Amino acid sequence: MPIVPLNIEAKSKLTIINQGYDNIELKHRFNCDTNLIKIKVEWPDGNQLGITKQKIYVYISYIGEKSFGFTTKLFFFDANDNSWVINVSAISDNCIFSNYSWLHKNYDDGRIELKNKDTELNFDYEMGFKDDGNDKLEKGSNIGSSLSMQGSLVLGFEPNAQFFYEKTCKFITKWLNDNVQMSKPVEMFPYDLINNGLEQIYDLLRFLNQKPPNKPKNYSKKINEKIDEQNKQYDELIDFLIQKGCLLNTVKSY
Repeated sequence: MPIVPLNIEAKSKLTIINQGYDNIELKHRFNCDTNLIKIKVEWPDGNQLGITKQKIYVYISYIGEKSFGFTTKLFFFDANDNSWVINVSAISDNCIFSNYSWLHKNYDDGRIELKNKDTELNFDYEMGFKDDGNDKLEKGSNIGSSLSMQGSLVLGFEPNAQFFYEKTCKFITKWLNDNVQMSKPVEMFPYDLINNGLEQIYDLLRFLNQKPPNKPKNYSKKINEKIDEQNKQYDELIDFLIQKGCLLNTVKSY
């Protein structure tokens, strides 16, 4: 589901297509505690498929009151306990960077309030942007894109131009080399961090006074064993970052 601000509903639509059943009634269940995680399923067309109804729509929605990310399994099953399962991922966060796509899509429908005392960031979906001269997003401040209209339709908003991202990556590259003691200089962000294994990410974690998981000094020379060792290392790093509060529930090591 789309990443959303706190207390804003994320919603996704599924289509269930009948494949040969004369009559079938579906039910659902999550493998998580829906009393703790506010996720639900709606059946606007009912939950029965048959000869006269070949498809039905299902809506999955989630509202998060705290910064939180999770992946759960949603099971659909019939009266004979035949089941079908899909993974459902959702993230709610109190961060402009995480909610970049949502802000683009809902620019005219929301307001950002910055509370300096506790650095709390509030999104007011109903009121529109408050023009009080304080910190706010300026209408038309985003840079137009040279990408095709098809890209805009896929994202749901007009993406920024390529040179904007390139300029940002150059700034991050310079900042990392000037402020972080890297084992290897970063020449091109983020590609160097990907191509050089995890060493530069570990350098950044040490700079932030975080002791990263142990890294194997030498990988096996056998390709299959090397892949397994690398995946294990990536899994340990992802688990470590999740424990520190990173919303990486959708990130996999393979």
